[in-house]
Amino acid sequence: MSLERLMFFFGAGVSFPSGLPGARELTQRLTSKSWFRHTDDRYYEGPSMAGWEGIDYGRVAQELVRNLLRREDRYRASRKAPPTNYEDVFSLLDRLISESTGQRYSLDSGTLLRSLESRWLKKHNEGLKYPWTDNPYASALQHAQYLIQGVIRTELGRNVPVVGFDLLKSCRDCGLAGRYDFATLNHDLLLERFLSSIELPVADGFADIRGDAAFYSEESLRVALGSRLMKLHGSIDWYLLRDDGKDDDATLFEGIAKTPGDSWHCRTPGGWVYSPLKGEPEVVTGTHSKEAAYSDGIFRSQMLVFEETLRQTERVVCCGYSWRDSGINVRFRTWLKSNPATRLIVLHKNVPELEATPGWRWFDWYDDLIKKSRVVIVPKWLCETTLADITPHLN
Repeated sequence: MSLERLMFFFGAGVSFPSGLPGARELTQRLTSKSWFRHTDDRYYEGPSMAGWEGIDYGRVAQELVRNLLRREDRYRASRKAPPTNYEDVFSLLDRLISESTGQRYSLDSGTLLRSLESRWLKKHNEGLKYPWTDNPYASALQHAQYLIQGVIRTELGRNVPVVGFDLLKSCRDCGLAGRYDFATLNHDLLLERFLSSIELPVADGFADIRGDAAFYSEESLRVALGSRLMKLHGSIDWYLLRDDGKDDDATLFEGIAKTPGDSWHCRTPGGWVYSPLKGEPEVVTGTHSKEAAYSDGIFRSQMLVFEETLRQTERVVCCGYSWRDSGINVRFRTWLKSNPATRLIVLHKNVPELEATPGWRWFDWYDDLIKKSRVVIVPKWLCETTLADITPHLN
């Protein structure tokens, strides 16, 4: 048997066997380790310290995160809900920034913002500045988000061995499909490292080479004849760079690029240094912030290509996904509804846990899908799954 196309869809769980942290561990490291803001506008692990402005951004940002975590955890405990994680805090910060800058008004975020201003932020009003506002509260909230992004970059960028992706090699070696596509919600680089190790080339859209940087082009991803890689939540090696046009024949250019190393020392074709417009990489996080991101910039582009690829695919193998992203769930639902020949194969060892997940039963017709084998659950993790476990479900 050989399929024309097969898609693998990955969530954070596939990175655990390699030793990368999940949401709970990232939250613990965010609040328990010490972090400082460097002169390159990034946050790094190490003793907090004041910058040249005399402000200890790391301390201020971390205390704000801890404060929000405590408040949110008290509320969740009263509702017997799961503990708060860094994504929940990031999403809450989004709402507070919008409220503080007058972009939106709501009773819940407005009440919390007033409480923060009166009981906590006033004692930390140290003249924090952010380019688009003189509002110190909005600035502190933004730095808390930058801290979270810095922790993501640091902890998910650790050099760990790649473990648990052998199923992909088995599929490739036996010619299971004519073409493989990969969609992932993970910011880390484990999947890219594994595909490179088995010499399975993929197009990721970063084909516009300009000096040291490879810039993203949606068209190059759309027209790729081979396998595609879509990173729907961004990546720790994506940076927003600008060529300031210092070469005689250069024009001002700005875009999302992958860099071979430090984005602050990435050079243009003429040898000038690119200007990073943000210290932290382009990643999407926040429990309720992702759907908005799916409609903007590179994330909209990646999502459009993902939807297009889904329409061309009848079999998807889903691994390590928590089913807590409503935007992704809706797209899988639309895909299953649009073509009765489609089938979703879900690798999840703890089936009762999966079926108890609020986001899992995302259809009125879920039981019918299971009954007709349109949705199939294989009770194994990706790292345990063999070719024989999934082949019967690919017919």
